[in-house]
Amino acid sequence: MTDNASPDDYELFCEVDFDPFFDRRSSHQRVSDIYRLDELIANDPDHLDYRWDRAELINSDPRRYADRMRTAVEDLTKIITSSGYLSELRRAHIDRAIFYERLQDLDAVLDDLGWLIAHDHDAHSWRGHIREIRGDLDGALSDYRTAFTLNPNDGAYGRFLYKLGRYDAALTALNEGLRLALSQQKSGWSLGIHYYICAKTLYKLGRHEESLQAFHEYINLAGSMAESDRPTSAEAYMRIFNPDEV
Repeated sequence: MTDNASPDDYELFCEVDFDPFFDRRSSHQRVSDIYRLDELIANDPDHLDYRWDRAELINSDPRRYADRMRTAVEDLTKIITSSGYLSELRRAHIDRAIFYERLQDLDAVLDDLGWLIAHDHDAHSWRGHIREIRGDLDGALSDYRTAFTLNPNDGAYGRFLYKLGRYDAALTALNEGLRLALSQQKSGWSLGIHYYICAKTLYKLGRHEESLQAFHEYINLAGSMAESDRPTSAEAYMRIFNPDEV
């Protein structure tokens, strides 16, 4: 730990606004920064910028700083109780919910997500996921349905309907999501997952040719296999969807 840390020291040490996704500091330097912030916050506990920085540093590598996650929650709680800006409050509730989920404090996650939804932030799919984990299937279905209504490109509703065995309804939702995603020229992993769940749903409905076609789209979008390797993708399809015939 550094001796006699001061705000000027910290500002010089961290000259640009901190973004954990683009941070170039070494692990050693991040640890040093956290120690500096510990001292600065101890001397000035109401300085919210320091609180943000410490929480974001901890969030930048949650495995390495697992023992500091409660500290990040404390920082975000201080921000929530002190800030008067809605945008800052939304950000703090989102970040705190992430930490609570890592800490498996699902009641606290639901509290934060409830606040976000009450303040016009679309967290329905996330809350549906938490409710699903807790076994609240009716609550999860309600949230996933709302998320789908707000954004049909959200595939969680179709996936959950599939899990419930409601295959016709799942396919309707997934096809609407695919239609919207394609109209918006979406691509990559998220669109591939739509195709994957569609393939599973179509197989359950006995529509095997269409199921195989959707699985090919999944393979191509996931980048797992080139067009020329489609026979291999068909073999993978058979192993996943009909293992008894392989």
